[in-house]
Amino acid sequence: YGSAVALAQREVATLRGASAGEHFGFAVAFVGDLDADGAADFAVGAPGTANAQGRVHVYSGSTTALLYTFDGAAAGDHYGSAICGVGDASGDGHADLAVGAPRGVKWFSFAAGGYVEVRSGATGAVV
Repeated sequence: YGSAVALAQREVATLRGASAGEHFGFAVAFVGDLDADGAADFAVGAPGTANAQGRVHVYSGSTTALLYTFDGAAAGDHYGSAICGVGDASGDGHADLAVGAPRGVKWFSFAAGGYVEVRSGATGAVV
């Protein structure tokens, strides 16, 4: 079955969330080479963490070591529902990432007003 390409594919790593209900893996994105090791790094959203405050874990693409963990501001934010690499938004020579938090008790309830944070790939700080 399959082609030569399919036969050559293999699992590189499996990452799992810490607890049921956190929705680990709801959003996953390559975010550029944050740790400057030559491999693209990736972020995994867990918007159900801590009463839906939400959390994002950023991992090294070469070792899967945890580089950063970011938390939403308040319960119900669903921080980490959306993640994307944004290039070097801060102009410091390092790739950065954006994290979305739609905020609201019901998914995509726009009445609560969501937010997006742009995080520095060099320091993890909000840009």
